[in-house]
Amino acid sequence: MYVASIYLFMALFPTPLATIHDRDHPHIMKQRMRGVTLATLVSLAATSIVLWHWQSLDVRQIVSQLGLDPRTAVPSVVVALVLMCVLFLGPLITSHLEGGCGWDVLKRVPSSLWNQPIYLRNYVVGPITEELVFRSCVVALWSASNLSMTMCVFVSPVIFGVAHVHRAVSLYVKGDALGRILLSTLLQLLYTTVFGWIAAGLFVRTRSVMGPI
Repeated sequence: MYVASIYLFMALFPTPLATIHDRDHPHIMKQRMRGVTLATLVSLAATSIVLWHWQSLDVRQIVSQLGLDPRTAVPSVVVALVLMCVLFLGPLITSHLEGGCGWDVLKRVPSSLWNQPIYLRNYVVGPITEELVFRSCVVALWSASNLSMTMCVFVSPVIFGVAHVHRAVSLYVKGDALGRILLSTLLQLLYTTVFGWIAAGLFVRTRSVMGPI
């Protein structure tokens, strides 16, 4: 549903200036963001209903299962920041020494978020909606199905990785070489799955979606 919503909104509200495969066109990006936002809200509602029906959970328990309990948010964010800083310490130091990661760059981020849809998509709407669907909803439902935490952490991210494969269709339509499309798709599937392992591990360990976001 998450991926389908992207194309559904673009089909319902087309523009003569771009096709559904022009993912970086401002109009297309806005329709995609509207679509995934709606899909995320529907997914959260449907997951909540399933948890309430299957496990007879109350509202507070459902919120906790979805990783939305505010009491676990701060610890989750702290753990995620420390982990990311350790993983990317080398590139961060290199970028800082080369002048690519200064305060002047960070100061431009807030204005860029609202003035350029690509920043809003990449740094706000994309991360929030993806983690709510592929972590909060998927892991909560898998846990309710009595699947092991190992399955939730290492297998559920495969869904997250596969959800990004649809981009291969756009590359094919644009005329990219088949070998290049295959290589690009495999690499994207690999790194999104690996990232999914990290995010799912954080979610399960901290019981909050804020860290993964």
